[in-house]
Amino acid sequence: MALARALLGGRRRPSAASNAKTYHGVEPTACFDTDFSTSDVTVEAFSETIAVVCWSAQGDGDCRTLTLAGPGSQDDFAVGSRERFFSGESEAFRGLALVRLTAARGLVCWADGVGENRVECRSVAVDGPALGYGDAGEVTALPSLYLTADALTEDAALVCYSASSEGIATDLAGLRRQGHL
Repeated sequence: MALARALLGGRRRPSAASNAKTYHGVEPTACFDTDFSTSDVTVEAFSETIAVVCWSAQGDGDCRTLTLAGPGSQDDFAVGSRERFFSGESEAFRGLALVRLTAARGLVCWADGVGENRVECRSVAVDGPALGYGDAGEVTALPSLYLTADALTEDAALVCYSASSEGIATDLAGLRRQGHL
């Protein structure tokens, strides 16, 4: 998981060009979003060289790949194309979770932060630096927040969220039956 270490816990060294910090040679121009204020950032390693980062870009949900040149590499960092999984009206989600099921497949789930604040998920296909999504599937229409998720197997994930004073959980079997996984 070299990419996760490089992004989240890497050593810092000053840039020769400025007082800006770099992380394993990554300059600030390699940021994943310079166009919008971001919140609810989540990152998941899909292999030793590829991770996916998802975030709320002022209410819209975006993901992109982050790629290292090879295992153990600390340089040659590439940022993939931004791919939108949700268009919203709110400044931030009420929850966002990204789950790796296999090296090529995952799941992004969110509580949309608008109106009903429902929880939805979409499958994520990772093909090198390219991302694709399946159709959105509703987990619950109840107003929800504090979303988290984790893979149980290569074909199943557990999504937990607070829909009232009691927590509620689902195993996404319904999403699989609907063809979203």
